[in-house]
Amino acid sequence: MGDSSAKKDYLESMTRYQFLFEHARDIILFVSLDGAILEANKAAEIEYGYTRDELLRFNIRDLRAPQTVDLLNEQMKLAASETGILFETVHRRKDGRCFPVEVSSKIALPGLSPVLLSIIRNISERKQLERQITEKNQQITDYLANLEQTNQDLLIANQLKSQFLANFSHELRTPLNAIVGFADILYQDDFSTCEERRPLIDIIIKNSEQLLLLIHDVFEMAKIDSGESLVKETTVFSLSQLLHEIYQQHVYRIRKKPLAFHVLQPAAEIQIQGDYHQLIKVIGRIIDNAMKYTESGSITVSAVVEPEFAKILIADTGIGIEKENITKLFSKFTQIDGSSTRIQGGTGLGLVIAKAIIEQMGGTIALHSDGLGKGTVVTLALKRAF
Repeated sequence: MGDSSAKKDYLESMTRYQFLFEHARDIILFVSLDGAILEANKAAEIEYGYTRDELLRFNIRDLRAPQTVDLLNEQMKLAASETGILFETVHRRKDGRCFPVEVSSKIALPGLSPVLLSIIRNISERKQLERQITEKNQQITDYLANLEQTNQDLLIANQLKSQFLANFSHELRTPLNAIVGFADILYQDDFSTCEERRPLIDIIIKNSEQLLLLIHDVFEMAKIDSGESLVKETTVFSLSQLLHEIYQQHVYRIRKKPLAFHVLQPAAEIQIQGDYHQLIKVIGRIIDNAMKYTESGSITVSAVVEPEFAKILIADTGIGIEKENITKLFSKFTQIDGSSTRIQGGTGLGLVIAKAIIEQMGGTIALHSDGLGKGTVVTLALKRAF
């Protein structure tokens, strides 16, 4: 009874094995240690283009591409070892076409006459994908290299531009300073200057100063583009002192127009930190801009104290600006159409430079307007000192 059951199990096992052998998608070969093909499945017939009888007359060497035959002996030795071998090579079909394969080969049926079981998989699709991936990686590498070179070229071009602007600004400012200086002397010299000439000299001085200011903006922007900080000396100072100096510098000039000028001091003494002189200049430029575009009403400078920051607000009752154009004013060389602009003429760099300076101090700058005719508020937020 036991022998009958064992025989039945053996036959069923062999039947299952035969089914798997014949229907496997991979090539399966049984090969002797000298390379003779002892058995081949249906996949081998389909892949190589030979019949089973033809394959059984071959040595495994006959299925290898000529350029791979030299490696065969070493691979056969490794296949016969205890661990077997997994390797890639190239096989050849009956029609001479070659295709890449992955071979897993080791001793089959241990204890009997040694035979190699080789499972061979066509990896043409994998190799094609690998080539595509390699090509794409190379394309990406080339693209990144080109991008890096482009960035380097742009950096060099930007440095050259900044250097040119700096030199250009210096060359223009030198003669203009002389023009302004001598025009001022003529203006003050009652003996050498007739009253009729005073308006003309006024025009010389006014336009020369405006041109100097424009050149100064370009020069400052060149420094920013080159990575140079415009903040030279960071100190701790009184917010009240700063606001008092702002009032003293601008009150008489503003009152020449039909404008009221108010500077509102904070309720408590507050210390802030930053570049005092640069901050005076930034606020001065914002006030100048407010004067230019405020025909009547007022300009008010006030302060709001928060736990970490002190905010300085410069508010005017001028022409205002459309909300969608506010962010454009912080872009280099950007100017808004005359009907809604606050920076007509000039370089379009004023707020860009102001933003760079305030941010270099660790603060922020923001501009708010409810629209045309609604005035504008510029807010500078600066770090408090404790």
